[in-house]
Amino acid sequence: MNLTYTGPINNLSFGNVSVNILRELYKQGDKVAIFPIGDPDFSAFDKIDDEFKSWVQNSIEYRYHNLNKENPTLTLWHLNGSERSIGSQNHLLTFYELNQPTFTEKKIVDMQTSTMFTNKAAVIYTKSI
Repeated sequence: MNLTYTGPINNLSFGNVSVNILRELYKQGDKVAIFPIGDPDFSAFDKIDDEFKSWVQNSIEYRYHNLNKENPTLTLWHLNGSERSIGSQNHLLTFYELNQPTFTEKKIVDMQTSTMFTNKAAVIYTKSI
């Protein structure tokens, strides 16, 4: 599968999830154009194998070679800040723990091809306009 991926690669919670998503894409042999949010930082991942790390670095370095607007884009990020898109199929994976989305958050959800939340309640809150 060809895919565009946007997310942080660092020692914070989103970065941890991001590294695990990328690890699964790597295992599947997917061709991924990676657009990291912030500077990639593997310092917290002392057991990452060098081959995977090299795959991530190559996927970042050659992201424009693999970029295609027809490829789906998966973004792991906060609702606010996810209004930008790469390509025509944008899928957002986000954590949302509030019970009252803002107007802006609702609009950002509506701009996505799909939005995946980590809890069921968030789907109800953000889709109830």
